[in-house]
Amino acid sequence: MRLADNAYLWPLELTDITRAYIDGLNDPTINQFLGASRSRKQTHETISEYIEENRQNNDRLFGLFIDRSLRGTVRLHHIQRDTGTAEFGVLIFDKKYWNQGWARRAIAIVAQFGFREFGI
Repeated sequence: MRLADNAYLWPLELTDITRAYIDGLNDPTINQFLGASRSRKQTHETISEYIEENRQNNDRLFGLFIDRSLRGTVRLHHIQRDTGTAEFGVLIFDKKYWNQGWARRAIAIVAQFGFREFGI
């Protein structure tokens, strides 16, 4: 899903895990906004498990790719078709992309996706 000429959202794959992503999840400035993942050190293995759990739970975890690199994630989870609801999670772990409107754009695109795909 395209956000701009240099940015898109794509389902996150195990091959997308980078050192910058791992470091971002372990950065206290960034992970203060996260839930359970801040309670333990994140590694390639824990992130791989997280990606697989999202797949198994029928949640949607997208990578936010800007300038050809993973800069963050957007998660649509607890999808309830019967009530037409879901929850969002947005993380931009690359601080140089903070305060530029990327989260707002990503939320808008994923909200459209949720409406189109799940009726939420």
